[in-house]
Amino acid sequence: MAEGVPLSLFRRLRALAIAAIAMAGPFLTLPALGFQSASIRVVARIQNSPPQVLRIALTDEAGRDVDSLDPGCIYRIMVTVADSNTISDIMNLTVCIYEADSGLGHTDSPTCHYTYFWGSASFAGPDAYLVRERCSAPQDMMQGDGTWVFAVRLEKVAEYSGNWVVMALAKDDAEMASGSVGISVNRYISASISPQSITLSGAPGRTVPVNENPLALTYTSNAAVRLELQGSRFIGEDVPSFSLGPEAFIFDDDDKLGESPEISNPEMVLSQERRTFASDLPPGSAIVLQLFMHIRIPDPFYDQSYDGVIAFQIS
Repeated sequence: MAEGVPLSLFRRLRALAIAAIAMAGPFLTLPALGFQSASIRVVARIQNSPPQVLRIALTDEAGRDVDSLDPGCIYRIMVTVADSNTISDIMNLTVCIYEADSGLGHTDSPTCHYTYFWGSASFAGPDAYLVRERCSAPQDMMQGDGTWVFAVRLEKVAEYSGNWVVMALAKDDAEMASGSVGISVNRYISASISPQSITLSGAPGRTVPVNENPLALTYTSNAAVRLELQGSRFIGEDVPSFSLGPEAFIFDDDDKLGESPEISNPEMVLSQERRTFASDLPPGSAIVLQLFMHIRIPDPFYDQSYDGVIAFQIS
């Protein structure tokens, strides 16, 4: 026993040494007197932890939260993903925007389905609908969570519906996680008419076509629309007390006034009140309607030029 060491402590240390030798077995040999250090190799296998989609948020270009999208405008979709193996474990992130009736697995279509992708440190998607320079991924991939930003737009014919879904799919090397939110796509309509001005001439008592027939009304819409017409009184340039009422103007979708039976839309006499010329026109991009315009010139009627306005409304 070492000098100055109490007997009880010496016995305790000797018991610990014997226990250590017994556990070490043939791999560790200690001399009879004294101690020496030894090391063992430890191999730790950290198991894969599945990713999680924590949050999906949408904002407009001003940074305001939105839950409905205007076709043709740019929006940011922010997807926050977590992974206990750090987000460097995320291999790819896919964002799908789709109308629920079409389903997640539908092929991409401007009317109902869009797919955007991040992987290998870059963003991918249809050029017309992904604004790459405004997309971003987390800068520090060694964190436990991070936010990806997809800058996207929908085509103007994206279906007008309150039943759209934004889904995010995050995948690491073994598992996949998903999250989704519901959104609406707002109604979109644009229209133009050519030419911007029209001319005609004729004698009293005659029905004459305008020189520019047919007029071309071009519209784009993501829902069925109707076309309405409305006219002002046409005022004489030289003698304003003479005017031509809008009821003198007749519209048709062909150049055959008075045909019987009428093949498609019936003729319509213009009015100062808005009237429907055609309804349930189909949605689509750059659809062209041909309109034929005629005027029944009263007899008698003062010979001068008359100016007025005709309004075409798609709604």
